[in-house]
Amino acid sequence: DLKEAKENPEAFKKKPLRGRLFNAIIETYKPVICAMNGVAVGAGCEIALASDIRLATVDCKLGMPEAKRGMGATFGATILPKLISPSFAANMLYTGKLVTAEEALRIGLVDEILENQELLLERATELALEICECAPLSVQRIKETIWKTMDVPLFQALQLDIGPNVYESEDRIEGAQAFLEKRKPVWKGK
Repeated sequence: DLKEAKENPEAFKKKPLRGRLFNAIIETYKPVICAMNGVAVGAGCEIALASDIRLATVDCKLGMPEAKRGMGATFGATILPKLISPSFAANMLYTGKLVTAEEALRIGLVDEILENQELLLERATELALEICECAPLSVQRIKETIWKTMDVPLFQALQLDIGPNVYESEDRIEGAQAFLEKRKPVWKGK
């Protein structure tokens, strides 16, 4: 909030708590779905970047205008080039330009565009319910693997054993049994 920064400059100095928010989103074992309606800039855009799945309404705009305000964008400048083309990320970060939902979809910054807030929330809920139908330990392991191998060379990443051991879990047995019995599995998270 730039108005607050002008009124209380001390409150706006770089604080470690802000970075911890982004880390908490990445490090939580549950998937995070970001549903953006309107404008997501600066820290709002960084929250979206930390999320696992990003949905937006057609009128959504995203960006990191920090360079236009004499501010840094440490998290955004670190994560954005890993999620989209590094040169497009540099362009966004250096110029502070905002991108439309359509452009964000084209460059892979958002996964889906919905017509309005109601459809946005419906789709976010639908995705969350789809994820909840999956084995929680498997989802946790997959999320950890995605984030922890993002910058690891392929052959090294394949050697890592990240997250809970799903192969010796009760849920693996239940998943196979439910498939054979043509029923929904009852997950225990064990």
